[in-house]
Amino acid sequence: MLIHAGSGGVGHLAVQLAKWKGAYVFATASTKNKDLLRKLSVDEPIDYTQQRFEDVARNIDVVLDTIGGETQERSWSVLKKGGVLLSLVQPPSVEKSKSARRRGRVRRRASERRAARRDREDH
Repeated sequence: MLIHAGSGGVGHLAVQLAKWKGAYVFATASTKNKDLLRKLSVDEPIDYTQQRFEDVARNIDVVLDTIGGETQERSWSVLKKGGVLLSLVQPPSVEKSKSARRRGRVRRRASERRAARRDREDH
């Protein structure tokens, strides 16, 4: 699993939950927070100021995106076939979603699922 902003408020909790469930965890953080990632037992801390996460993480089952934007766009490349990108900040682009469906799966937010269900019910 790759967790972006693993030392942040959501990220550090996600790291602990993932480790509790036995996941091998990659997590990104800045240089000043790399020690925190080690204390949280992250298997492969990635200092995003020194290296690109794509150069370290490959064939990832789950990416937890807490940043969005360019980070989300770059995250598609590290997913393995059948991998999942979970975004807490923005839905993935339609183009990237279509590409990911060929390689893996895309999770939509609960609000998006409810809206899609309402649309189906209306038709």
